[in-house]
Amino acid sequence: MKCNDIITNIVIPIISSIISGGLTLIGVLITIKSENRKRKEEIRIANKPLFYILDPKQEYDYQSTVSFYFNSENETKESNNYIYGIIKNTDKAILIFDCIQIGDKKYYSLNGNVVDKNVIFNLYINTTEKTNNETIIFIIKDSLNNQYKYELTYSEENSKFISEYQEIVK
Repeated sequence: MKCNDIITNIVIPIISSIISGGLTLIGVLITIKSENRKRKEEIRIANKPLFYILDPKQEYDYQSTVSFYFNSENETKESNNYIYGIIKNTDKAILIFDCIQIGDKKYYSLNGNVVDKNVIFNLYINTTEKTNNETIIFIIKDSLNNQYKYELTYSEENSKFISEYQEIVK
């Protein structure tokens, strides 16, 4: 066998198969990584709590509602200045309260932080000072500890009833 024959018949096919095998392996790794990302996102979406705000004029089973009171971290005194909302967690996933943020202040739940599936709950935010149309950020988590943020708005300055929300997308 001549040197050219060895290169043509042995070395080039070996190098070609090593290169093609490496490229195939890289392609498989990229596909696996992409599928894992998709699967994680599907799991996150399946566990994301869905809720909606009820109108107080709407008919609902008010006797079975659960009330959650939120106070500022260092605040011990109570006031009659509440921001109030009636919210229903759907039957998709449990909802876990993290906190509510108004301006620079954070408010935490005084009586638990887990809302079961398909439960209507009252949300009371005890604000000792005036909130002059400051942004209210409702921060919740799912069972996998993923965090979601929603901007809450209330209807009027006098009533301070939470009437709308919008998710803050990262």
